[in-house]
Amino acid sequence: MPSHYTAPGILEASEFHWQMMQGQLSKILEEHLWRPIKYPDGFKLNVKLDSSTVKRYEGSPKYVDLENWVSGVAFRYALQHLGGDDSEIDQARIMLLTEHLSGDAYEWYMCHVMNVNHKVQNWIFEGIMHALYERFVHPSSMQDAREGFRNTRYTTKGGIQGYYDTLLDHAHNMAIYLDDYTILQTFLMGIPLSIITELLGTIGLSPETNSLEVSLLTRRKSNNVRGTSHIT
Repeated sequence: MPSHYTAPGILEASEFHWQMMQGQLSKILEEHLWRPIKYPDGFKLNVKLDSSTVKRYEGSPKYVDLENWVSGVAFRYALQHLGGDDSEIDQARIMLLTEHLSGDAYEWYMCHVMNVNHKVQNWIFEGIMHALYERFVHPSSMQDAREGFRNTRYTTKGGIQGYYDTLLDHAHNMAIYLDDYTILQTFLMGIPLSIITELLGTIGLSPETNSLEVSLLTRRKSNNVRGTSHIT
């Protein structure tokens, strides 16, 4: 558990965030890697399985980047018949991580996992995923994500979809994912009045009765009817 915060309340919040995020990484592995895939008789996998199909983790402080990388590696290992709880298979997964790391994350891995003088004597794959979180995901990411979510605003460059994706990116970095009402309410507060008028007036959508996905879909259809498919 990181010890970066000592103020009353902040330590508890940081610990809760730490437990939630590591628990999420464990859940990904439980669902996609701990149960081996068994292909049906006669089935031939027609998918490229080399390491280039998974983006390497460089040590990004954003939790969502680590989570997406863990998911990608878990999927790839499962397809390569490296799933299950066998200790020898787990060691193979650990050794193959050299193909999926780069930058600071690779340097950390070589120093703390592969080096003969490493402190942890019996690494397991899940433990390395947790250690990467502790080492690289910034301890204030919980607060950063909250502030980023609150301060995100619509821009003509990113458009409605870009604005929505940015909000979701920040939401994914929070300890507890926000409810649809909060996301839609924040979404509406950050877009121009003209678009709000269209969504709430012309189209008749509201935070109480419609999801954000419905709002975006309806606006796309509305734009298409007027002869354009570009959402701005």
